[in-house]
Amino acid sequence: MKAFLAGIVTTVIVTLGFIFWHSVHSAEWMIGAIKVPGEAAIRDIQTDMDSKRYDTAKEKIDAFLKTWQRFSSGPDSCSGAGISDIMVTFSKLPGSINATNVEQGTQPTSQRAGQ
Repeated sequence: MKAFLAGIVTTVIVTLGFIFWHSVHSAEWMIGAIKVPGEAAIRDIQTDMDSKRYDTAKEKIDAFLKTWQRFSSGPDSCSGAGISDIMVTFSKLPGSINATNVEQGTQPTSQRAGQ
């Protein structure tokens, strides 16, 4: 009887450990899935602001907010693409210059000047 109970306790502990590990792994993946496209979107909006393209920046902020609302509480909150497609959304906006938001005759930069 003791061996049976020891086996059950061991199984429960191993199962709980696996569930904890899986939860942490999933949380790290979700943070990355939000952080990377979110940072790229904010950087793209900041580029527009620095270039005095305020109308384009406003359109992107509105698109970002709409995408975030769909991600956080809409019907796509559990099964949708989330915010991973935000840069594709930005490139399809009518006021957007192009996907990387580089002005004509300038070199693309990965970070804002002065950082």
